[in-house]
Amino acid sequence: MRSSYDCIIVGGGISGLAIAYELAKRGYKDVAVLEECYLGSGSTGRCGSGIRAQFTGPDQIVLLREAEEMWVHMSDELGYDIHFKACGYLFLWDTPELVEKAKHDVEFQNKHGVMSCIVDRQEAKEICPSLNTDSFLAGQWYDKDGMAFPFDTVTGYAQAARRLGVDILTTTDVVGIEGTAAHTFTVHTTQGNIETKNVVNAAGPGSKGIAAMLGVDLPYRLDKHQIMATEPLEQFLGPMLVKNSLYYLQTHRGNVVGGTDTGDKNATDIDSTFEFLTKFASEACEIVPRLAGVKLMRQWAGYYVVSPDAHPVLGPIDEVPGFFQANGYSGHGFMMGPIVGRLLAEYVADGKPSIDIEHYNFRRFARGELLTEKAIIG
Repeated sequence: MRSSYDCIIVGGGISGLAIAYELAKRGYKDVAVLEECYLGSGSTGRCGSGIRAQFTGPDQIVLLREAEEMWVHMSDELGYDIHFKACGYLFLWDTPELVEKAKHDVEFQNKHGVMSCIVDRQEAKEICPSLNTDSFLAGQWYDKDGMAFPFDTVTGYAQAARRLGVDILTTTDVVGIEGTAAHTFTVHTTQGNIETKNVVNAAGPGSKGIAAMLGVDLPYRLDKHQIMATEPLEQFLGPMLVKNSLYYLQTHRGNVVGGTDTGDKNATDIDSTFEFLTKFASEACEIVPRLAGVKLMRQWAGYYVVSPDAHPVLGPIDEVPGFFQANGYSGHGFMMGPIVGRLLAEYVADGKPSIDIEHYNFRRFARGELLTEKAIIG
């Protein structure tokens, strides 16, 4: 670890590593990533692997549509197989009211370049032959949505960033940040102090604490979200299936991985519970009966870092020049990682991103300019 860098990124998940990689690509090589534990140990390594552009607000659609294009080429870009697959997302709607709402959402998505469609029961069963068609009335389908393996993605970004000269320091906890008279920062860590011109806060569940070190109050809550994985099975499922708060997919290894909401808002722990397991098993088997009797391999939990409008905070803090945010994703951080990496790197290196993300700035909360998104899963 050196005593000074041009940019310090706090957080070794997909956001922090993608920003570091994209900065280094632009010749901004004097960069370090600080991770308090191991890479991907926060929300990235605990997520459900899904990637989608089927949202209901134009802001998310614009970014996720661009992100999906990046995901398609990510293994080649990083020189490492992240096991991306455009498996598609199939939403299942079980009331006439939800079907009508979905039709409006599809029309809106189509206008913004996401060519989703409504499918009937038979068409849904053709997409996923294992479906119980009595469990829903209609589906909503987009074949370009997909999945990638989180730890392979983290490894790919880390290796690519290191090849470009980025220092990545694990088991390095940030314990304080101070602004200096020279308009730089002193970052106090468990491994020593670092001077830097810019700090990027990509600390996931720890982002509120990092921001507080510089007097910034990020208005987040932490919601516990639990996930489980089955034993490896022959490939049979196909798409990511979503019904209400339930979702699950089958990974390249054959495990069925998914979660459902148990209402753990403002959580203080990420312990796994039997309540979650029984709820997930009941809901999952209703949709795909062949899952009954499949063995559970493991279960775990992580945090959704939830902002007041379920959208992330991206970009600089007006009152603290040089302090950038990439956090508060409200459950969508993994899928947004590549595009956030590119845009935040452009912000730091060039002063302006190639896609306008001013509406994601922290100042929107004080101004009451909250964004809207209804397609939140889990």
